[in-house]
Amino acid sequence: MTETTWGQKYRKIFLELVDKYQDFFCEEIDHEENIERHDWKERTENRRINFDDENVLVEDSDEALRFLEGSEDFNDDGGCHSEETNLAFNLSKVELETKSKSASKSSKGKKKRKTDGESPVILWFRRDLRTYDNQALVKAVDLNIPIIPVFLWNEAEEGPLAAGGATKAWLEQALHVFDQTLQDKYGSKLILRSCQSYQSELLSLVKETGACHVVWSELYEPCIKSRDDAIKTALENQGVEVTVTHGYLLHRPDQISVANVGAIGIGSVTHFMECCKQSQGDRIGDPLDPPKDLLKPKTWPRSCPLSGLKLYVKPRRKDGTLVDWAADIRKYWRFGEEGGYENLRRFLDENVDKYESESGRADQPARFNRAQTWLTGTASQTVEALRLERAS
Repeated sequence: MTETTWGQKYRKIFLELVDKYQDFFCEEIDHEENIERHDWKERTENRRINFDDENVLVEDSDEALRFLEGSEDFNDDGGCHSEETNLAFNLSKVELETKSKSASKSSKGKKKRKTDGESPVILWFRRDLRTYDNQALVKAVDLNIPIIPVFLWNEAEEGPLAAGGATKAWLEQALHVFDQTLQDKYGSKLILRSCQSYQSELLSLVKETGACHVVWSELYEPCIKSRDDAIKTALENQGVEVTVTHGYLLHRPDQISVANVGAIGIGSVTHFMECCKQSQGDRIGDPLDPPKDLLKPKTWPRSCPLSGLKLYVKPRRKDGTLVDWAADIRKYWRFGEEGGYENLRRFLDENVDKYESESGRADQPARFNRAQTWLTGTASQTVEALRLERAS
C-alpha cells in the first residue's frame, strides 16, 4: 500500500489496521520481518505457529494445539470444548503487559464527551456571514440543540487574505449587520472574540459552554486548510464532534482537474468552467432557505465589543485628530447578505457578459466585487440567481 501512488490516501486506514492487529495479537508488528501466512485446512496449521521460535514447524495439528498453561497472571479453567481447541493461545506475561499497553495507547485521545440535552453546538462563522444558503447553519440547526454563533479574529492566522485596510473596514461593518440580522430574525447574537490562537480559543469555548459539537464551512487555501485540520483533530481529541460543510464555493478545488483542458493551470474564467465541466465532483444542488428558528443557550459566553477586534483603527494626525478614511466605504456600500445579493443581481443583469474581457479594468463596473464575495459567500448564491434568470 505505501509503495503505490495512492498510498498516502489510504495511509490513515493502514495505520488503523496496524493498530487493531497489534491490539488483537498482543505484539508489535516488525515491518522488516516477512511474516509467513497460515493455511487452515481441517483444523490443521501447516505453517510456523510461534514466531518467537524460528525453528519450530509443525505438520500435525495435535502437536500444535494445546490449552493455556496456568500462571499467577492467567489461570485456565479447563472449560474449553474440544472443537474450540484451535482457538487456544499461548499468552505469556510479557504478552499480557503488551496488550494492556496497546489497549491504553489505542484508546488514548478517543474519549467520548459526556453531554446532556442542553449541550450547545458552536457555529464558527468565517467568510459565510449569511443566513441564506448556508450549509453550516442548516447543519447546526438540524442537530436540534442550542446554537452559539461565533466569530473569531486573529489577523496573524488569516494569511494574505487578512491584508488590506479596506477589507477589514468592510468586514467590521458586515459583522455589525450580521449580528443585527441574527437578533432581528432569531433573537440570537454573534459572539465576537479577538484571540491569540483559533485552536486555543475554540477549545476554551468548548470548555466554557460544555459544547458537544462544532460546525464550520470549509476553506481551501493550503495554509488555512492545514490549520483547520489541526483544529479539528484537537477538538476531536477532547471528545467534541466536528462537522465541516462545503458551502463556500460552487466547485471544490480538490475536485477540479486541469488535465486535458488546454494549458496547465487556470488561465481564465472560460478555461475554469471547461475544467469544471469535465471534472467529477459534488452536485451543486439547490440553494437552502434560511432556518425558521435557532435554539438559544440558557447562558451566553462572554463576547467583546466589535471595536475590540480592532479591524478598523483610524490613524491619528500629528495634531491628535483621527482620520476616518473609510467614511466613503460606509456611505456608499450596502453591507450584509442583502447587499451582496443585490450586487450579484446587478452583475448578472448588466456585466457578466463583459467579465471575461474587462474584469481587469478598474475604471469600469464589469467586475464582481471580491471583497463582498469573500465576506458574504455570495458566490454560492449564483445558483439561485441563474435559476431566477431561467425562470424569467
